Amino acid sequence: MQQGYLGLSTDGLPFHYLANEPYTDQGIPTQFAKRAELKRLLDVVRRHDRVWQTTPIIENRAKAFLYFMFTSGRLFGKTLKTSALSAIEFVLMPKSTRLFLGFARLMNSRLFRGNMHFQALGTNFRVWADGIVTPLFEALDSACRLIAKEYDDVEGRLELLNDPEFIEDFRRDWLHGRSGWNLAHLKTRMGLPDNLVIRELALISPTWRFLMPIWVH
Repeated sequence: MQQGYLGLSTDGLPFHYLANEPYTDQGIPTQFAKRAELKRLLDVVRRHDRVWQTTPIIENRAKAFLYFMFTSGRLFGKTLKTSALSAIEFVLMPKSTRLFLGFARLMNSRLFRGNMHFQALGTNFRVWADGIVTPLFEALDSACRLIAKEYDDVEGRLELLNDPEFIEDFRRDWLHGRSGWNLAHLKTRMGLPDNLVIRELALISPTWRFLMPIWVH
């Protein structure tokens, strides 16, 4: 920090994995950091009045809000400048923007004395995919196993796609929150789904509408 670092960047997204074999099923280092370790690192950032940039821990929203509270000067003695990615209006979670920005206003109030801001693009954007390889599908555990296969590992992918256990796991992931009388389905109907993978084909681009039914079948 004394040599000029701007601060500390951490990534809370659970579907960010290492890129090279044989560790493609391992999360990035941030995923292994406990709250106590993160607090010690952020105490250094706070002491030098630098910036903490992070992404939400989307698989556990209560935990994400708990971590975001590190910005509070009231709770930790000195305000921590916090920049979070991102305040995106998700199709499946239309109220997410209000939720995140409302929380930021609360943290920045006199009650908590924080300094928290969300970053977002100021316009619509497209996410491209090379077949199944897309960050959107990395939110499904079963899809991660397929994405982890290298491009030239055709036999490995075919073996996985024809594995009855994989097929069952994928069906369970694909249908999670879409049917039945359970908490996951209720949360989806309320606009607070457990994952943000779009499974309503009418919401996907024409190309995806053509490709997806073939792959899902």
